[in-house]
Amino acid sequence: MSVKMTDALTANMVAEEVRKETKPSKAAKEIAGEALASIVERTTPIQALQQRIAQTPAVDKQKVEAMQKKLANNELEINPSKIAERILNLENDLFSDES
Repeated sequence: MSVKMTDALTANMVAEEVRKETKPSKAAKEIAGEALASIVERTTPIQALQQRIAQTPAVDKQKVEAMQKKLANNELEINPSKIAERILNLENDLFSDES
């Protein structure tokens, strides 16, 4: 039993010495700091964009009201060719980057 305890103590002492000797160098700390600064610099515009998106309403109420008014007054013109063209353009935009 005492042999196992001694081995465990020795292992802990060796591990502690290894930790002391393998501390990051000043250059490694500087590189890590620069990397962190770069990440923060890149995420700041993303956070601003996310905030703008969050503040933008999902539905344009004025446009919806105008469409409802036209529909109620039988003034809404539906052009199937124009709708089909816009769908095709949307598909082209979505799938053109996959090549």
